[in-house]
Amino acid sequence: MLALYYAPRAPGDLRRGPLESWSLTAGAPIRVLCVEDNELVAEAIGRKLSGHADFEWLGWVNTAESLYERVEQTAPDVVCMDLDIPGQDAFGMIRALKDKSPHTRVLILSGFVQSDYIDRAVHAGAWGYLSKAEESRVIVDAFRKVAAGSFVMGRHSQVEWKATPAPPVSSPKARWSLLRLFRG
Repeated sequence: MLALYYAPRAPGDLRRGPLESWSLTAGAPIRVLCVEDNELVAEAIGRKLSGHADFEWLGWVNTAESLYERVEQTAPDVVCMDLDIPGQDAFGMIRALKDKSPHTRVLILSGFVQSDYIDRAVHAGAWGYLSKAEESRVIVDAFRKVAAGSFVMGRHSQVEWKATPAPPVSSPKARWSLLRLFRG
């Protein structure tokens, strides 16, 4: 089976431009950075992803400042973000990351699965929302889908949000609008 992943980039190459202009190349790994306040959780995600040849683990950070610095240095494809980062506004971090690195997609992986958090995360620009209670294979697959440009909503998140996943669209605002329509 041939899988498509983003073309490799040199550190610091932020590839500014429309999503549609990005090229996909077979074999290049999905570059993942994690924002997590719990070291054990971050290391478990890293170990799980490192066990798959199609991922490159870029490590983890626990503050907004270190997130922006690391994103500039490593140009991740996907940032996995917990919402409960002490002293940090996770939704503000998502918006700032969207401005600083528009090619980087945010996947929320949180223990807080509440409809208002899901609304705020999607509105801020997240490409997906998963509960930490999801099966590990579901979480790993979600990274692949988000990197490929699909919006992802975990089973637990769908139940809480009472939403049907929307078809993939090109902008976070368009995704948010479609998802709001699906919610009724």
